[in-house]
Amino acid sequence: DAFFDVGKEYLRTIDGSSEFLFFGLRSNAEEIKSTHGVRICWVEEAQAVSQFSWDMLIPTIREEDSEIWATFNPQDELDPVYDMFVTNPRNKSAICEINYMDNPWFPQVLEDERLECKEKYPEKYGWIWLGKLYVNVEASVYGKWIEAARTAGRFKESLYDPNLEVFTAWDLGYSDDSAIWWFQVAGNELRLIDYYENNRQDMKHYSEQIYGRELINVVYGENGKVMSFDYGNPIEGIGHRAKYQYADHYVPHDAANKLLQAGGRSIVDQLHEFGIKSKVVHSTSQQNQISAARSSIEVAWFDPVQCKGGIRNLKKYAFQEYDRDRGYSTTPIHDIYSHGCDAFEIVAQIWKSAKIEKPPQRPRYLNEMTAQEVFYGDANKSDGINRI
Repeated sequence: DAFFDVGKEYLRTIDGSSEFLFFGLRSNAEEIKSTHGVRICWVEEAQAVSQFSWDMLIPTIREEDSEIWATFNPQDELDPVYDMFVTNPRNKSAICEINYMDNPWFPQVLEDERLECKEKYPEKYGWIWLGKLYVNVEASVYGKWIEAARTAGRFKESLYDPNLEVFTAWDLGYSDDSAIWWFQVAGNELRLIDYYENNRQDMKHYSEQIYGRELINVVYGENGKVMSFDYGNPIEGIGHRAKYQYADHYVPHDAANKLLQAGGRSIVDQLHEFGIKSKVVHSTSQQNQISAARSSIEVAWFDPVQCKGGIRNLKKYAFQEYDRDRGYSTTPIHDIYSHGCDAFEIVAQIWKSAKIEKPPQRPRYLNEMTAQEVFYGDANKSDGINRI
C-alpha cells in the first residue's frame, strides 16, 4: 500500500511512473480506443477474443517499441488469434509453443492426471495436454455436420450469385450478440454467402451492414423515430452488400415486442424505419430447430471467407455438460457461440418454405402499361424501333 494506488481496474505506482490497466475486451472494446501510452499489452485467454476486438486493439497499442503479448490454448483454426500467430503469422512476431514438458516444476499428481486422460479420453488429450486444436465431437450440436460439409467440398469462396435474390436471418440482442446470416436459395441448394455479428449496437448500425453503406443525414422525430435518411458511401470491407438484391429479412418472434426504451417501437418497427421490412418467425421447440438446422447443413454450401465467424459458431456450439448415465443434455449452452447458431436455426426453419418463393407476377392490363411497354414489350434497347 505504501507503493501502489490500487483500484478496481488499475494499479498505479505512488510516484506515477507506472500503471497497470485491466480491461475486458468483449465489453470494453470501444473504451480501449481512448487508451494511450501503453508499452506492453498482455491478452490472456486470447482464443476467445473476436476479430472486432483485435481490430480495435492493435492500432491503439502502437507506442514506439510497444509489444502485444497473447497467451492462449488453441481451440479452433478459425479463431482470429490462431490465424494471426499460427496459420498466417504476423510480421515481427515471435511464437513460442509451451506444454507440460516445459514445466520444470511439473508435479506427480498432474503426471498421473495426464496419463489417465491419455488412456481414457484420447480424443481430448491432444487439446488438454499438447495444445492441439479443440475437438468435442460428443458435445457438439453441429460440429459433425459442419465437418462433413467441409469434407464434401461444400466450402467454396465467392458463392454469391447476382441472379438470385438474397435473404437474411437474424438473432437480435444488445448486451448479447446480434447475428445476421445472408443466404440464397437455388432449387434444393442452400447457399450461405455472408455473416456478421456484433453487440451493443443500434439498428442504424445493423441497417448499414445490410446496405453495405453509411446511412447519413438521419432525421429523428418523437421518441427517436427515424423520419428520413440518405445513403452515404460504401463501407470498407462490406461494400459488396450494396449489390445484393434483397427479398425478405427474417427475425425471431421477440423482435415484435414493443420496447419502452424505444418509445414503444419494436425491433421490427425500428428496422422498417430504415427501409428494412422484416418478417417474424414464430418459435418452435429447441429439438425441432436443431433437427432442421442439421438437415439444412447437409445440403448447404458455405463461403468460408465471408461466413468465417458463423462457421466457427456452428462448430463450437455445444450441449451442456456430459452425464455418463443420461448422455449429454439436450439443451445447448448459451454462450458466445449460440447467437450465430440461433440465427442459422431461423434460416433452417424458412429456407424451404413457400414464403421465400417469388410470387407469380400478376397480369398487367393496358391501362396499367406505358406506351414503351405496349409497343416494345420486353425488347431491349439494341432492338431499335422494331414494333411487336
